[in-house]
Amino acid sequence: MSKRASGKRSVRIRRAGPARSVPDQGAGGPVLLDVPPDRIPVFNRRLGMKRVRAGGGHAEIAVALTENLTNRRGVAHGGLIAALLDSVLGSAVISDIRPEEWCGTMQIDIQFREPGLGARLTGRGRVVRRGRHVAFAVGEVVDTRGRVIATAQGTWYIWSSKPNNPPPPNAAG
Repeated sequence: MSKRASGKRSVRIRRAGPARSVPDQGAGGPVLLDVPPDRIPVFNRRLGMKRVRAGGGHAEIAVALTENLTNRRGVAHGGLIAALLDSVLGSAVISDIRPEEWCGTMQIDIQFREPGLGARLTGRGRVVRRGRHVAFAVGEVVDTRGRVIATAQGTWYIWSSKPNNPPPPNAAG
């Protein structure tokens, strides 16, 4: 602590490492590598998220829009779009952390702009700022015509290693 002229003490906060912004790669875009199918969560595979590519704080996930993923009006269900955005932003964060680090969504805010129509939806996400324990990501979902149908921004917590898992709940009760 240091003492100011007023006689009050102030606290200096030091970060463990410098926060950094992840640059937007522009029209050429980042180099995205295919994620092996066995590394794609079962939840994502069940929703039809087959093509997952990630690298350098960026990610892209495509999902075929089938009838079982639409609402009664025949457009992409909002839950599918939310899951796609959470997955693609999370994948961008995962591509920007060390292998021993883990992350989890703290907050995500989604704006639905257009109905999700067409044969395929593609989510794109990127990390815009990364600190020691927090990452901020933004993304969008586009349809086959390239229309932006939803956007999102979110915050991910980063652990230095896998967090301890609580014991499973007792089924008996």
